[in-house]
Amino acid sequence: MGICRKCSALLILVALAALISIKLWQPEEAVGVNEAPLIRTYQISEGDFSLFLDIGILDSFEKLSKASHTVVQGRVIEKRAESRNLTRDPEGGLAMSQEYVFEVEEWVIGKGDPYINIVYSDYYVRDDKRLPSYHRPLEVGEIYVLFLWQYGEDTAFCGVEGMYTGVAEPWQFKLIDGELIAVSSFEDIPTMFPRLTPATLTKQVGQYR
Repeated sequence: MGICRKCSALLILVALAALISIKLWQPEEAVGVNEAPLIRTYQISEGDFSLFLDIGILDSFEKLSKASHTVVQGRVIEKRAESRNLTRDPEGGLAMSQEYVFEVEEWVIGKGDPYINIVYSDYYVRDDKRLPSYHRPLEVGEIYVLFLWQYGEDTAFCGVEGMYTGVAEPWQFKLIDGELIAVSSFEDIPTMFPRLTPATLTKQVGQYR
C-alpha cells in the first residue's frame, strides 16, 4: 500500500536523526464503519535506523467489506519484474511499489475487468537504506480473496489511477487446503478471522453491502 492522504493511507512523518515514525490508516470517509480501525505499530530496523509504521487494522469481515471499494476472488498470475516508485511526488522516494496482475474469477463486491493491477509498497528507501515493507508479498499462482481500495483522480500522492491496493490489514485471504486464511505480518491477525471456504466467505461478504 502506498503512502497517501486521501486514498489508502494517512501519513504523518516525523524525522529525528535516524528515527522515522509513520502513521498509516484509512481516512474516515474510506471506512464505512462507525468506529475507527485498531492501530498497531510495526517496526522495521536496519542498524541504527528504525522505521515505525502505525497500521490500521479492521478486525472483522464486516468492517473490511464496508471499507473496501471492491472485493475479488481469483489468482495472481504475474509479478512485475521490478519495483518502482508509482507516486506522483517524485521527490518523496519513501516507498517503492510492487505491482501484480490479478485474474478475477469473481467480483464479490463491485465490478470491473477480468484482469486488474494491484500495487503496494514493497520496500522503503531512506538515507540510502532499503527496508522491507510490512506487506506480505502475494504469491504467483495462488488463489486469494482480496479486500481492495481503488486509486482515483483525487489520490494526489498515490499516482496510478485505476490500480488497486489493500484497504487495511488484513487485506489478503489465501486459499490453503480449501480454506481462506488471513495473511499478515502481525502473527495474531489470522486468529481474528474464522477459516472459511471461498463460497462461504463470498456469500457472507456480499451480505454486508
